[in-house]
Amino acid sequence: MTEILRVSVDRDRTITNGVIAGKYSHVHPEINDDNFFGLGSGRSDVEIFLLHFGKRMNLKEFLHEFPEQEFAIADLQELLAIGEQFPDLQRKFPIHAPVPLVYETSWWLGMGFWLIPFISCVRGARWISLDWIEFGWTKETRFAAVRRKQKPSIEILAS
Repeated sequence: MTEILRVSVDRDRTITNGVIAGKYSHVHPEINDDNFFGLGSGRSDVEIFLLHFGKRMNLKEFLHEFPEQEFAIADLQELLAIGEQFPDLQRKFPIHAPVPLVYETSWWLGMGFWLIPFISCVRGARWISLDWIEFGWTKETRFAAVRRKQKPSIEILAS
């Protein structure tokens, strides 16, 4: 099952200010402007698709099943917009944005692990944190994605 959210993303806002706007109970100290950067500028409304595969998955399985022809992984600014505008959603299930698979914006731990941002709830507290992709994901996990922009068809270009 896929859930669709409509969020407003402010690309001019820094990552740190996006975290502050989300009013999280816990913030991983490495989610900051030094380790992550925003993409683009301006404000836009974006449809975020919360893809749910309904099973435990490791990275290899995720890469095999993620519909990359149709979707791209949501970036950190889009994940922050979900946390800010739908604060109770992460209390239901963790939402991951495995951005190192698409963008060079993820923070490298320096010990051979890629860390990816996610929002979740731990003992009632809202978190934004980093997770090792090598550990895989639970069956409850949702993956934030955006629809890829469609290229014009050859027929349209020829007209």
